[in-house]
Amino acid sequence: MRNCLIATLTVLVLAGSNARAEELRAKLSDGRGVILKEDGTWVFAPTPEVSRDKDAELAYEGKHKSFALHLKPGVWNKADKPTNPVAEVMFVHKSNDIYAMIIAERVAAPLEVLKKAAFDNMRSVDKNVQIVEEEARKVGGVDVLCVTSKLTSQGIPLVFHNYYYAGKAGMIQIITWTSENLYEESKAEMDNFLNGFVLLKK
Repeated sequence: MRNCLIATLTVLVLAGSNARAEELRAKLSDGRGVILKEDGTWVFAPTPEVSRDKDAELAYEGKHKSFALHLKPGVWNKADKPTNPVAEVMFVHKSNDIYAMIIAERVAAPLEVLKKAAFDNMRSVDKNVQIVEEEARKVGGVDVLCVTSKLTSQGIPLVFHNYYYAGKAGMIQIITWTSENLYEESKAEMDNFLNGFVLLKK
């Protein structure tokens, strides 16, 4: 089974400039990191734990009381109505260049099911959508999958930088996006939005 698992890994980079040469970092298809050792064994890498901005305040509580958002005041403005009818709430960054929304469903399903459904929805907009990065993270003590994707909508190249949660509280998508040319300068603000997610029902 170990050989089967290693065969499915995508090796990314050496484990840092100070790491021993015999150790490689890799990721599983679910975004979890692993460390491959010279002797053929492997161990799970620690899941990165992220935290919200120190100045963040409660900005929104889900209608089913399953989650909340803590955001820095004056940075994100709640939209009157989401542009996506299935979204519960939408926010617009003060720059008007970054957007965010949350889709929360009470039905519980495995994370892979949620990830596939989200990707299929993106593919319905752009059949050439690409997932460029996946990483397991822990936010507020809760495991989420961070997925960064690229697609083109109405001729505009976009980058989506999202968190996906699936568990007893249901399935929750915390979604941020901007144009591809603004992604690098916007990523920190997108992460600040995502890291404001708090699961209330665990």
